Amino acid sequence: MNTKSTIAGLLLFFILPDSACSEEAGSDTFWLYDKTSTLNISGAQTPDNLAGKYVGVTIKTQGNKLIINDLNLKNGEICATEFVRLKQTPILYFHSQKTVDIYKALFKRENILFPDYINILTARFPEHTCPGPFSEIIETGTHLAINDEYYEVFFKKLSAAEYEIAEERLKENPARYCRVENPSLEFDGHEREVCSFTSSRLKEAYQKIKSFSPLVGRILKDNVPEKNLSYAIDEKTVSYRWKGDKKLQLSISSENQSLQYLFSEGATGTEVIITSDSQY
Repeated sequence: MNTKSTIAGLLLFFILPDSACSEEAGSDTFWLYDKTSTLNISGAQTPDNLAGKYVGVTIKTQGNKLIINDLNLKNGEICATEFVRLKQTPILYFHSQKTVDIYKALFKRENILFPDYINILTARFPEHTCPGPFSEIIETGTHLAINDEYYEVFFKKLSAAEYEIAEERLKENPARYCRVENPSLEFDGHEREVCSFTSSRLKEAYQKIKSFSPLVGRILKDNVPEKNLSYAIDEKTVSYRWKGDKKLQLSISSENQSLQYLFSEGATGTEVIITSDSQY
């Protein structure tokens, strides 16, 4: 997170015995990208490019090995290194009570526990440190957190079974089903995409759409509502509107962007037309 905290962590590593800071062999743990904080420590809102940057990133600890992958990349490995887990008080890590209070408020806003003690996951040997924001990872219990441009990026702990299911969903390539209309045209804030799900009912197509974009999926209902429904979440308005038994209009709108999904179930499957409008 900063040079001072890195030095402090290394000093602790050399002071503490191996058993106090090394991960026990055989204890595999899995984390998957959950969300990026809606505000940074200065109160600025998350830019769109950062909000989607870590979708598909996974973190595993296998024994004393830390493995970070991006499932969106052909060669998906970001880092694999031997690591240590350093237990610290927030004041020791952040160096001032004011900074601790800022991060405590940020975590609370995201409904994530900020404990009295935090663990820092970092490379055992400095020359094998992971790149960029992964050089120091904060562990708070149910989540890992990294800092990017003063925003906190959170990864949720999963069981091995949950992780396997999530990993398979992330590997599902939307390009198999969807095509962007007029992709060669210069982007003007409007985009239209058509997805075809052969032999899939509307409810099944809905689940696939959710899996394609975790950022969208996490604000949608787990299953398709049987009746019309509207609600507010994460400064967005989500609306489900049925147009008969086989057609559903799903809208997600915010101050500067609207996203609409039109699901149409037919005899051979379900078609979804996705329309996106952004204001600049």
